[in-house]
Amino acid sequence: MADNYIQMYNKNPAQFVLPSVHKKLLPIIEAFASDVGKFADYIRALRDSCEGAAYDELHDLYRKVSLRALQVVRRQRMRKAVMVINPEVCKRLGRPTTYDEQMDIATCIGSAWEEMRTDMLNKERASLRTKRIPTEEREVILKAFWTNIEKKLDKGEVLLGEHDIDEIVERLK
Repeated sequence: MADNYIQMYNKNPAQFVLPSVHKKLLPIIEAFASDVGKFADYIRALRDSCEGAAYDELHDLYRKVSLRALQVVRRQRMRKAVMVINPEVCKRLGRPTTYDEQMDIATCIGSAWEEMRTDMLNKERASLRTKRIPTEEREVILKAFWTNIEKKLDKGEVLLGEHDIDEIVERLK
């Protein structure tokens, strides 16, 4: 229920009205409305303190909220990547890009990142006897991958792997 209220609060905080029967949830809603990831962590901590049906119910909610948190991070990262690369694309095109063109740029970046991530995981698999990367190890590898992407974005660079900005510009012409 708190999750639904948080989503409603985020849509329009000024007009958000919490039913009086749920007023006790207000501190939770206000504390976690701006950070879905922290809300997922809070639910996980609650889940880990429960057993049986309560654990199962909280686990389902945790999965739902953590997936939404991941989607938020992905959207922010892609928005940042488009903002970093868009001025150079505009310069090469000789004009501003439209919203649809920016979505095409995001698609190109996403495809390049997917290719880079897949190549990296395939190289790792090739070095293993079983050709299967343990879950924990895969999480570490992917975290390092995304950390590298984020560091480059912070420096004003977008990693495109074997692709380059000229391919993006050609696609938009």
